[in-house]
Amino acid sequence: MKILLQLIRIGTYSEDGSVSNQVWGDEIQARWFAKALRKKGFDVDIKQIGTTSGDYDIVIDFHPQAMNSVVRTKKRFFWHQGDMWGHSIDRLQMYDIVFTASQVALAGWKNQFNVVELLPGVDLEERSPVDVKKEYDIIFIGNKLVRGDNDYIRFLLPIVDKEFKIKIYGNGWENDKRYSKYWGGLLNMNEICTELSKAKIRLCINSQYHRDWDMIVGRDLETLACGVDVLVDKIPIMDKLFGGSSPVIFTTGFDDIVEKVDMVSKHYFDRGGVIETIKNHTWYKRVESILDVLKVN
Repeated sequence: MKILLQLIRIGTYSEDGSVSNQVWGDEIQARWFAKALRKKGFDVDIKQIGTTSGDYDIVIDFHPQAMNSVVRTKKRFFWHQGDMWGHSIDRLQMYDIVFTASQVALAGWKNQFNVVELLPGVDLEERSPVDVKKEYDIIFIGNKLVRGDNDYIRFLLPIVDKEFKIKIYGNGWENDKRYSKYWGGLLNMNEICTELSKAKIRLCINSQYHRDWDMIVGRDLETLACGVDVLVDKIPIMDKLFGGSSPVIFTTGFDDIVEKVDMVSKHYFDRGGVIETIKNHTWYKRVESILDVLKVN
């Protein structure tokens, strides 16, 4: 069976892991999704919209714009990950299946579309712990322009100019005097586990649409797979999956994040993130959960 995963952007990082500008999270997830599908015997292509044509058994669009592509297929699916890119949800009527990572969509769309839960996953062959010395109390990886400054004021600014050892990777930080001294440049994707493993905890700030749609983010899972704790603002699905004494620590920002980072820096211990990730959140497990949906007559 031939499957096409179709994105609006690919090539945001190369096979050697080098990054020229901004890594597209969808591309990371698509590569791991395709790899897991191939292990199950599927023939899988990953293409950018407008760059391919031909016949497929199933096309899975990562963005609703991809519906404009010239591809013939028996069935067409859409993987909804929160952002509709300005399109009305009525556009989704054209899909046979709507996969969604959103708990809000899963509950609210069940009478409108054929909705199936599909959460992001992780590839444990590419994300695993690295035995290195802890050098940072906290690490943040992300491009500065991706989120508004209000989130950085809430979650990042409170911990700078303290006694914490901080490392920041991504575009834009080098030009902001509040954060530039912590900036480490652009991070090679093949080195991400090594750098993450040098930190006691990773700060992951949800985008507003992740909060609005109630959905987990792939970077949280890749961090846990590298054996590193995650510090993140709480959303219901994250609390459901990782609440309690897990390797995920929730914060409301401001004074609270200072207290949480101080606690981790002084009382760090390995809380078993990789074990939880292996058990529940690999892409291989995700594919196994949707095998019945992928059948085409």
